[in-house]
Amino acid sequence: MIFAVILAAAFMMRPLKVFAASGKVYFKTDKTEVDVNEVFTVYLCLESDTQIGEFSCYILYDENRLGFYKGDNSVQGDDGSLKVSVHSTETAADSKQILMKFVAKATGNIIFSATDAKMFDVAGMPISLLGEDLTIQIKAAEDANSDATLKSLRISPGTLTPAFSPDVYEYRTEVSGATGSIYVSAVANDEKAKVGIYGHTAIFPGENTVRIIVTAENGSMQEYSVVVVRDNPDATPTPTETPTEAPTPTPEPTPTQSIYRWRIETYDEDGSSFIAGTFNFEIIEDPKGYEIPAGFEKTKLVIAGKQVTVFAPDASAGSEFVLLVLRKDGQDAAVYRYDRSDGTLQRFVKEDITIRRTENTVNEEVIKQLKEYKDGVTGLGLALALVAGLWLVTAVLLIFFIRKSKEV
Repeated sequence: MIFAVILAAAFMMRPLKVFAASGKVYFKTDKTEVDVNEVFTVYLCLESDTQIGEFSCYILYDENRLGFYKGDNSVQGDDGSLKVSVHSTETAADSKQILMKFVAKATGNIIFSATDAKMFDVAGMPISLLGEDLTIQIKAAEDANSDATLKSLRISPGTLTPAFSPDVYEYRTEVSGATGSIYVSAVANDEKAKVGIYGHTAIFPGENTVRIIVTAENGSMQEYSVVVVRDNPDATPTPTETPTEAPTPTPEPTPTQSIYRWRIETYDEDGSSFIAGTFNFEIIEDPKGYEIPAGFEKTKLVIAGKQVTVFAPDASAGSEFVLLVLRKDGQDAAVYRYDRSDGTLQRFVKEDITIRRTENTVNEEVIKQLKEYKDGVTGLGLALALVAGLWLVTAVLLIFFIRKSKEV
């Protein structure tokens, strides 16, 4: 009988399988169609089957079509990328809503997506997440002006060739090797139109493309471009051959030795996406055949106002740098590194990923320790429950024998 009681108690106290908590991240708004220049509200919604301790993610958007107006204290950033951080110091709950206000700048579709989303419960354990995107269409007001032309365009130093005309969109100029930047004055024909100038602050030897984008009141856009050709101040004449000695050839640079960096712009042309600085590169969407380092995953990132395909550590758009596969006209494609902190691009060197891998190792170690801690707590609880059960059985048997002795 005693054995049966102990067996029953042990069966009742068998450990239960622990399932990880799950959560959901999505966006909501009162209207999915807005007009140019309209301010509208978007909520980032968090839900979980347990209390939310911490949450973080990045929200990427096209800064040419959308501007961040204001939001909750947990939202920081601008220029096409927002970071949302919710900390455990705030009141814990199983659902939260984070307010953000935006202003529509130009027509088109805007996709709101939570990138690199991470959620933890109040004990610091990770919560598995599902996400839903939100698409908002920006339309032009019915009476909005569609004029996206320039009234005047001037540069200094240099002279535009051909002379400026509102219906001519491509120009060239030449500057000396000492020129590091140029001044651009661009005035829209319509006072309600907006003008953006890109690529004029960093002029390198060779060809540089300065882009002037005019956005009309109704959101339509027109681009003007000026190709600035700068002389190379460091150019030296090729040594003259002599009968007794041949000139020493200049060695070709290798991909791992490349240290050139370019200021970045992005644009679309003939159905393809391009990234431009001193040189123009086509962005390769499909990485097949190119060596992408382990741990880098395909994701989307807004660079210079355009959402492009990149490869980031663990698909994290919040990484300090990302990789792109780029191809220059007439050359083979290669992997390049885009540095988000200073907005520059350079040929990728494998040694660059050492620090990131170290950080990943630390994160994995922390998760491992949290799991061991949770397993230890579960085991301790089971042991205490077993001791309590044995004590209860002993008490029952003691009472039983005391009553038997009294009856005798």
